[in-house]
Amino acid sequence: MGVPPAQRVARSFVSSLWLTGLFSSICLGLLMVAKTTAGEYYSLSGAGASDTGIFAYQGLIALPMGTFDDTGPIIRVWAKTFAFKYRTDLIDPNVVLPPIKDVVINSQAYAVEVESGYQLAFGQGRLAGFVGASYRHYTMSPKDPGSDLAGDHYDLKLALDGAIGAPTGGWGVGFNGSYVTGVEEYWAQLRPRYRWPSGMEIGLDLAGFGGRGYDYGRAGLFVGGFDLTEWGAEATYLSGEVGGQIDIGLDDPSAYGAVHVGVRF
Repeated sequence: MGVPPAQRVARSFVSSLWLTGLFSSICLGLLMVAKTTAGEYYSLSGAGASDTGIFAYQGLIALPMGTFDDTGPIIRVWAKTFAFKYRTDLIDPNVVLPPIKDVVINSQAYAVEVESGYQLAFGQGRLAGFVGASYRHYTMSPKDPGSDLAGDHYDLKLALDGAIGAPTGGWGVGFNGSYVTGVEEYWAQLRPRYRWPSGMEIGLDLAGFGGRGYDYGRAGLFVGGFDLTEWGAEATYLSGEVGGQIDIGLDDPSAYGAVHVGVRF
């Protein structure tokens, strides 16, 4: 039998907190070293939920020779966990029985990624490309003997990140995408938005993502660049999004929401 949904979400939440907490400590140590060098450094963290469960991440972005408004190298490190579902026919290779039809598998992934890239900055935007290494570990409930995702995977990751629009404000669009070989995981996001001179922005959140055996689409609204320095925080910014999401393979719509915190050092 599969893990009950409430228990699965709780287990995912605890695992997410443990993973992001451990990685946050590592990032904090790296940032303390980074503060003694030139450039700009960010700590990014976030968590959210949908019908598939909790997801969470912790990241560190280093621009050792400039800022997000400059041309130069970028290094990114991520730790994340996320859940997804897929439908399959369960076949036990050790038992001669007909397959169990249309079983929904609940999957949880844990990942660490290191990316090296270069950004081109221009008057009305920026564009950055990355090449990196990815480690992923997948668990399935119930177990799926026919899946080759379960266990550890070491793969290549390619990513693209950018924005078009004046940094001082006005209409623009942000975009990012990535692909992880081996597990065939993809992510593509487009965010048309309006930005105020203060840096706060609001817009549409449109994304498609998935991997081997699962595909999702989502649409919603996001708010970003909410400056917390007015409440005593140091260079801390809050953002979030809400909307609708659909599991394309299962034809299962649900709501989603997330909160993100960025700190500049």
